[in-house]
Amino acid sequence: MKTPTIDSDRNSSYYQNETKIVNTLNSHINKTTGKDCSDFVSIVNQELNNIYFDEKELNFKVTTTKSEAIYNLYEKQGKISTQDLPSIGDLIFFRDTVKASKKSNSQITHIGIVQNINNDNTIIFVHQLNGKVTQGYINLDNMDSHNIDGKIVNSFIVRCPTKSTPNHKCLSSNFLPGFGKVNSKEGSRE
Repeated sequence: MKTPTIDSDRNSSYYQNETKIVNTLNSHINKTTGKDCSDFVSIVNQELNNIYFDEKELNFKVTTTKSEAIYNLYEKQGKISTQDLPSIGDLIFFRDTVKASKKSNSQITHIGIVQNINNDNTIIFVHQLNGKVTQGYINLDNMDSHNIDGKIVNSFIVRCPTKSTPNHKCLSSNFLPGFGKVNSKEGSRE
């Protein structure tokens, strides 16, 4: 699979920032960066001079995941988007990707960084999963499809608990509460 790249002819600071983000993400793919998904995002954040958050801003408690602390910070700042396509570099959050706890409240349990958006609106994101940094896919226009014409449009973000659970229930598209907007340029969903 070819790793996405950014058009190197673009000269604006926005696109230069995109290039830096993509290059940083590419340098971690297939490596064991960090102990979990939020640690991976924190490491990338440090490498990119804290473009996502200052660790001191996170209200991280023992009862809250770090992914949820980041989500809460973005929500407090009005930077969570559920209606717009993300931009390269935006954060992507997932809810309830770990086994259900005794809590009845839904919880942000996973985080990644948007690497690219294909012409068919398939969003490619980079995240740490099962000890390894890898690419994932999500397409909100085709939420119940894993692949279309042999191309992955939604990756599995959790294992299906039983054989009777429909596979589409375990796709990334079913666990998305929103994107954390980082850049000022946004794309609208139709």
